[in-house]
Amino acid sequence: MNAPSLSAGKRDPLLIAARVIAIVLIVIMAIAIGALAVAAPAVVVKQADVLAELTAEGYVGSGAIVWAIAGIILLAIVPLALIITFLRTGIAMIDTVAAGDPFVPDNAQRLSRMGWLVLAVQASALPIGALAVWLGQRVPQADIDADFDVSGSGLILALVLFILARIFRHGAAMREELEGTV
Repeated sequence: MNAPSLSAGKRDPLLIAARVIAIVLIVIMAIAIGALAVAAPAVVVKQADVLAELTAEGYVGSGAIVWAIAGIILLAIVPLALIITFLRTGIAMIDTVAAGDPFVPDNAQRLSRMGWLVLAVQASALPIGALAVWLGQRVPQADIDADFDVSGSGLILALVLFILARIFRHGAAMREELEGTV
């Protein structure tokens, strides 16, 4: 039995908007990853210029700072890649909703995977923040904002995703049971 609201799935403006927004965000994240992948080696190759700029800011120290900057740039790729994976997983779920069949075991797995991805994004901020603190101590004039705490909203999102995964898993099992009795 198809409900009238489910039959319009592929034309549902909310699903279309969510899919388009996710795709746009994926493109933006991919461009950012590309820029970071170019910037990290550029910082190392242009080490003398970077050190000259830092010296002008009042930095007195070794070239290790350049490697720390390159490390932060490279580490910033990790959360962006995780977010792309999160969004691609979300698009796969959106597609099942548009097809009118969201309560499938795959979506329960997707929701669970999305919960783990949110936690991984949270964890990926820790080494970035630690390096930022280290840099901030060496170049205090640079005014580096080393805010790398774990987000409470991110933890709540992960919790909600894990709960939704259980709901979807239960819904898919109930549906299979019902189909088996009909």
